[in-house]
Amino acid sequence: MTQESFTTLLLLPGEGKYLTQKGEVDIIDRIVATRVAVGENDSAENWMEISAEDALAFKREREEALKAFREERARTFALREERSGSAYIEGRPEDSDAPESPEGDQLDVSEEGGGHEAS
Repeated sequence: MTQESFTTLLLLPGEGKYLTQKGEVDIIDRIVATRVAVGENDSAENWMEISAEDALAFKREREEALKAFREERARTFALREERSGSAYIEGRPEDSDAPESPEGDQLDVSEEGGGHEAS
């Protein structure tokens, strides 16, 4: 029998703050959370605290990017349907097993700056 152990570091921001990546990250992939579990392939140095206002700004920017992504995807599917005559339901081919687009489920930041933990 082989046993392996690993260490996970839990990062928690200061009062009223959130955590996000330090580096350049596409807004759709950006994580904004109230806690981050850092494993062996990451480090605390890759994360930073941000204000509730910055977290809300990231959320709004992400929502705009997702809206643009969905609109572009719908146009692409409409063009494919027009060219092939295939039936599409709610912007997805009915026989597609493609994953849904990313949803804004990482953080729900209210106008008052409250939020939820990443899910």
